[in-house]
Amino acid sequence: MYVFQRQLRVMGGAAAIGWAMEVTTRVREVTGMPVSLWSGQAGLPVGAIAWSMPTEGMSQVQQMNDALQADDELNKLVIDHSREFIVEVAPDRLAMIIHGEITEPAPVGSYISAVTAIANPGKWGEAGAWATSIADMYGGIVGKQVVVTATTAGPMGEFAWFVRHDDGASIDVATAAAMADEAYQAELDRAGNLFQPGAVWGYARRIA
Repeated sequence: MYVFQRQLRVMGGAAAIGWAMEVTTRVREVTGMPVSLWSGQAGLPVGAIAWSMPTEGMSQVQQMNDALQADDELNKLVIDHSREFIVEVAPDRLAMIIHGEITEPAPVGSYISAVTAIANPGKWGEAGAWATSIADMYGGIVGKQVVVTATTAGPMGEFAWFVRHDDGASIDVATAAAMADEAYQAELDRAGNLFQPGAVWGYARRIA
């Protein structure tokens, strides 16, 4: 199983978010895929939004893109407002789930905690093993499932850890528990030679 993600940065407040929701609705209608729309929160650039969906792989992504490119209504919706709202477009990502599973869509209003890090050259195998090990350790501390992905289209050697939270209070509880666990903190220190500097930890909230 894979996760496909398309990320933009938009400006325009409620109007921009309303446009993104319209796009989400049309994409679901055309493709029949369970596409989610996320709004970036702490740790992500102002105006960041992202669409994501679980997928079987690149062949299914291709089918979806072919259907979307042929849809005049969607093309008009995007073209008419791209200059009005879109500030920046990030490269699409396709990532393989290597640990954990997505059993159902996240509820609207819930949060995803996302950590991304790029392994050092020559350390990809060791970094992947550590990525799954630390996921189990963190999950045991906070009582949450951790989904780990390895990027297959996007930055090479990139790993990501995702944890779902019902609300902000759940994030606070998990953060306090992890910060207080000395063994977990020591294990984080052990990964210093596995990953490049610049790992990112951010939060996104599902809005559609």
